[in-house]
Amino acid sequence: MNGFAKKMAGWAREARRRRVYVPIGAYLVIGVTIIELSDAVFEALLLPEWSSRLVTVLLILGFPVVVALAWIFDITPQGVRRTEQAQGTGIDAAGVEAASGPPAKSPADARAGRPPPKVRRISPSQGTARPGVSAPGPAPEQEAEPGAPPDPERVKRTALTHVRHELKTPINAILGYSDMLLEDLEDGEDELEKDLERIRTAGRNLLTLVDEILNPNRIAEEGSSAELEDYGAKIRVDLRNPINAVIGYAELLIENSEEMGRDYMVADLDRIQAAARRLLDLSTDIVEVATARHEDSSDPGRLEVSSALTGGVLAKAGIGAGAVQTDEVAGSLLVVDDNAMNRDLLSRQLARAGFMVQTAESGAEALRIMDGRDFDLVLLDVIMPEMDGLEVLRRVKSDPHLAETPVIVLSSLDDVESAIRCIELGADDFLHKPFHPTLLQARIGASLEIRRRRDEHDRQLARLDESELFVERILRSSFPAAIADRIRSGETEIVESYGDVTVLWCDVESAACDRTRDPSQVAGRMQRLLEALDRVAEEHELGTVVQAGDGVVLAGGVPIPAEDHAHRVASAALALRDGLRSDPSFDAPIRVGMDSGEVTGGVLGGERLGYRLWGDPVDLARSLGRQAETGQVMVSPGAYRLLKDGWAFATLGVQEIPGRGQMRTYVLEGPA
Repeated sequence: MNGFAKKMAGWAREARRRRVYVPIGAYLVIGVTIIELSDAVFEALLLPEWSSRLVTVLLILGFPVVVALAWIFDITPQGVRRTEQAQGTGIDAAGVEAASGPPAKSPADARAGRPPPKVRRISPSQGTARPGVSAPGPAPEQEAEPGAPPDPERVKRTALTHVRHELKTPINAILGYSDMLLEDLEDGEDELEKDLERIRTAGRNLLTLVDEILNPNRIAEEGSSAELEDYGAKIRVDLRNPINAVIGYAELLIENSEEMGRDYMVADLDRIQAAARRLLDLSTDIVEVATARHEDSSDPGRLEVSSALTGGVLAKAGIGAGAVQTDEVAGSLLVVDDNAMNRDLLSRQLARAGFMVQTAESGAEALRIMDGRDFDLVLLDVIMPEMDGLEVLRRVKSDPHLAETPVIVLSSLDDVESAIRCIELGADDFLHKPFHPTLLQARIGASLEIRRRRDEHDRQLARLDESELFVERILRSSFPAAIADRIRSGETEIVESYGDVTVLWCDVESAACDRTRDPSQVAGRMQRLLEALDRVAEEHELGTVVQAGDGVVLAGGVPIPAEDHAHRVASAALALRDGLRSDPSFDAPIRVGMDSGEVTGGVLGGERLGYRLWGDPVDLARSLGRQAETGQVMVSPGAYRLLKDGWAFATLGVQEIPGRGQMRTYVLEGPA
């Protein structure tokens, strides 16, 4: 019974490690909810009663499928992948304690005839060292003082992470070029496809090995010198087997490609082979970095250089390092990376996805390129010599001409403060290397979509501003300023009486109805007349200019009362007459009538609003204007009484005014 209990406990621990409980719990909750709702939904849809029972049966049958999938696969930020076998926990994949039997050989070990790897016993205080799970460590670091240099231990850990990612660059090149070659293959090229798949599989194995070897949380350095030497020897063997496989298959593929006339494949296969040989050369550095002791007074050369680079970046990214200094061709991207292989691979992947890509090998070169060309998005590496990515980002976001350009930062640093600092400086996104090409394309697409919407928003705002200016112009030209302000505030029912007003009526019919002229000439004449009316109205502060049938009405004292309304209108009448007389291109007769009295003004027209004036002064001014001779300003007795002390008139005597009978009229000649 004890053995069965231990076995069940082992299964429970393995299920927890594989995160089985979360999807099962979610499936149960969703299933119960569907079952509870199915009866009511199917009844509302008039479906037969057995439909809801069928849903229940299908949900029950699906439960073991969900359990099996949850046991085999994990959902991670990198996508769905198979659950890793338990490492260093004392439990194997089946949940049985590893002590009950020797660990199984991996396929690579079996082919090479190597014994299974030794299982290192780890005390509870040391924690576990499986990839992706942080081992318990010392107490959290104290928050650094503002502007203080980063903790040396933190720099070394981060530098180790950077070295790991830097050494994965040739591996990523192997995977990237093999993926592109596989995409280019046509049907019937199975032999080439098999060899490329073998290269890709070897690259994935190398990626896993480097992750395990240079995991910042590993604890192998705590062992003795002899153990470290054994560990280093094992690393060399484990790395060189897949590297040699990549080189060998690449050589075979180059020969086969040349024989089959696939010359376009040779260049990429050469790059794969060069990346594998580069990784082979670096295998010694990998071993030295992986077996470096904390107590060593000096790090290996590669770790020393990386510590200097990462230390500078971490000092800028650290808390209190300083405040942020702020002072189209669609799909145009700039890739900034000091590593030539990274630039080539990334730019080619993006070009295949349909983007237009330009590259820069340093921060200074990137700034020079951006100074002469607009890009839709910048992909920026962080750790670069001379000018790092943080400085480039700060300068870009401080430049008014470049600040709106989206920037996605690509970094080999797992340091959270670095990501925070980049976002503070204005980065639109932050991705850790290595990244999945599809994920990067999705992030790029999202950033470009955000910029597209922002640009569209800016264009809409510009169009809105133009529309507001146009509406303002229409309001000002159709309504007196005071009335336009009231309409803009939402008031439309505006009708008011004005008791002391002078009205000027100017004939425009005679200017418009000249059948002997070309229509364009008549339109030009009318345009000059209306411009003259607007000009004199503005000069003499007559706020009301209204189209009235076959003429135009100017009014003084409407809608804002004015004591000198008659004098303003008289001055405007003479200015209009004299201005048009002095214009040699305007040869139409001008006749003007004036009267003073009480009028009513208001906004009328329903959906087509317009400002209108009506009353006896408007009608009499129109009758006088029609009665006047060319160039005359005929004045009524009412307007004459207001103007006689300051203006000179000629008396026309008593005349017959149509619709008014006998009336004494006057002609305005000028100031007295």
